[in-house]
Amino acid sequence: MDNGTSQLSQFLSFTLSNVEEIEEKFFNHNRSLDLINLYKKYKSKIGTYEVKNMKKLWDLVARDISNMHKVTIASSKCENRFKVLDRNYKKFVDKNAKTGRGRTNFEFEKEFEEIYGGKSNVHPQVLLSSETEVVLHLDEENTHEVENDPQAPSETLADGSRNAENRPILTAKRRRTKVVTSTYKKRNEILTDMKNDLKTYYSEKIHIDREKLELDKEKHKEKVKRTELLKEHLEQLKIFNMNRQ
Repeated sequence: MDNGTSQLSQFLSFTLSNVEEIEEKFFNHNRSLDLINLYKKYKSKIGTYEVKNMKKLWDLVARDISNMHKVTIASSKCENRFKVLDRNYKKFVDKNAKTGRGRTNFEFEKEFEEIYGGKSNVHPQVLLSSETEVVLHLDEENTHEVENDPQAPSETLADGSRNAENRPILTAKRRRTKVVTSTYKKRNEILTDMKNDLKTYYSEKIHIDREKLELDKEKHKEKVKRTELLKEHLEQLKIFNMNRQ
């Protein structure tokens, strides 16, 4: 690593450390707890019309925290703080998994256990394909089942023997295909729901606009009618005054 790269790395590390320190001062225990609970609330709605993506999720979280604590906070600040808490929780889980003694504590252990569903493996396994990237959370039990799958195909070597070590890899490939297919299906379902929501929204909007247009027409007719009556009244008043003279 050259000197310029080293200095850049040190600068980025220093900047990240300062950002985390500032956010930690802002996010006390109560605000951090609200942040986690709001994340759980909106995370379950990802893909719906209300929460289309993660950007929308953090916008909603920032809005709610700003309203709850009478402050103005950016969505990026909420996202960064949650990532820090998430990273600390994973370090906490890893440390306790490696050492059976001297168990450490994490302030929001219960809340993050609910987020990860009590899984012992909180680090996602990334499955890649040319079309998409799918992230799976596999616990130790599921991983063990994959490694010992008796039906998993094995590779035949040159001497005619079977290479059992390749079975988890081949099984992972099958699982990857299945997960990608499931992801496409879920994505299509989400897109279909979004299209239906938009269709319903615009149908209702058209109906409301038509009602408004009809109401405006009625108001215009009423205005024209009043104008005609006023003209008639003025004309009669004019004739009356002329007769008096």
